[in-house]
Amino acid sequence: MRIAAVIAEYNPFHNGHAFHLRETRKAGSDAVVAIMSGNFVQRGEPAAFSKWARAEAAVRCGVDLVVELPVFWAVGRAQRFAQGAVSIANHLGCVDVLSFGSECGDAARILRAAQIVRTTAVPRELLDGGMTFAAAREEAVRAADASAAELLRMPNDTLAVEYALAAERCGAAFSLFAVPRACAHDGEPVGEIAGASYIRRSLSEENTLAYCPPAAADVLRREIAAGRAPADLRFAERALLCRLRLASAQEIAALPDVSEGLENRILAAAKQAGSIDSLCDAVKTKRYTHARIRRILLSFLLGIRECDVPQDVPYLRVLAIGERGEDVLNAVKKHADLPMLTRRTGVSALGADAERTFALECAAAEVYASLQPHVGAGGSEQTTPIFKL
Repeated sequence: MRIAAVIAEYNPFHNGHAFHLRETRKAGSDAVVAIMSGNFVQRGEPAAFSKWARAEAAVRCGVDLVVELPVFWAVGRAQRFAQGAVSIANHLGCVDVLSFGSECGDAARILRAAQIVRTTAVPRELLDGGMTFAAAREEAVRAADASAAELLRMPNDTLAVEYALAAERCGAAFSLFAVPRACAHDGEPVGEIAGASYIRRSLSEENTLAYCPPAAADVLRREIAAGRAPADLRFAERALLCRLRLASAQEIAALPDVSEGLENRILAAAKQAGSIDSLCDAVKTKRYTHARIRRILLSFLLGIRECDVPQDVPYLRVLAIGERGEDVLNAVKKHADLPMLTRRTGVSALGADAERTFALECAAAEVYASLQPHVGAGGSEQTTPIFKL
C-alpha cells in the first residue's frame, strides 16, 4: 500500500482540497494521511470549525486518517509549522510521499530552491534595515538564483520550500509531490473552487458552502446550527486586552517570535488599543507583520512560552479514521518510531514533553470553547472520541 501524507488545516475542507486528494491518488497513492492543525491555526487565529468537526469532514471526503499537529507547532512561524508537520510524517514510518498544494506545481523546482535557500546566508544588514526575515531571505536568494526567489514570493511555494528543508533535516525517505493550486488562497473563486479565506469571510452568505464537497458542507452546517462555529478571537478580545495591560515585559519577551524589544512595543500599544485589530495595526511595522503579531498574541492567550516548546513532536494522536484508516493504522503501528496517544490517562507514561504538550492541548481546548458563538462545554479533550467513518 502506497501512503501519501498531506499537511493541512482544512479550515474548512473545500473543493480545492478534494481536488488535491484526487490528484494525489491519481499519482499512485492508495491511502492519504492528513497531518492537521488542531483548534488553532498558523495565521494566529482559532480555526473557524473545531478540529473534531474538520477531521470528520476530511474523512467523509476521502482522507483515510487524520493525525493532529499539536498546538506548539500549529501556531508557529512557517519554519516551525513545517518542521513539526514533516517530523510527524517521518515518524509515522510508512509515508511514501508528501503531497502538497503549490502555485508552481513543480516539486523538482521546489527542491532546487530549497537547496539554494539552505546555502544562502541572510545578510544581517537587511534585517537591521527593517526587513522581515522572509523579505530579507528572498532578496538574498535573488542574488543567487532569481527563479528560486520567485518561489519565495508565493505563500504555498514558500511553505513547500520549508517542507523540503524540514524533510532534509529529518532525513526523511519519502518523496515530494506538488499539486498546482486552482486558485489563490485569498482570491476570488475560480469555477467551483474557492480558497479557505474566501469561504470563511463569506460564511454568512447562503451559497458559500457550495464551494465545499456536500459531505463536508453537511458537517459545517451542523456546527453552525449548533452554535459551535465559526469560532472567533473577538469573543476573547476584552479579556485579552485586559490581560495584556497587566502583563510584564518579561512575560511578553518569553513568547515565541518576540525579540529586539518587541515586547515593549506590544505593551505600549495594549495601553491604547480598543481592539485586537487596532493593537496589531499599532504594533505592525515593515519588520513585524500582522501574522507574526497575531501569533504572538495567540501564544500569550494560550500560555505558550518559547522555552516550553519541545525539540520534537512527542507522540502521534489520531483524530479521525476513514475508509482505509485501519489499514493505515496497522502500518503506523508496525513502523512508527513515536508512541500513539490513544488513552488520555496514559500520557504521563510518555515523558515530560508529552505531558507538557498534551496539557497545553487541553488548555487550548478550553480557550477554544470560549471562542465559539455559544460557549462550549469544558473537558472536550478528555471526552471527545476519535471519529470513525
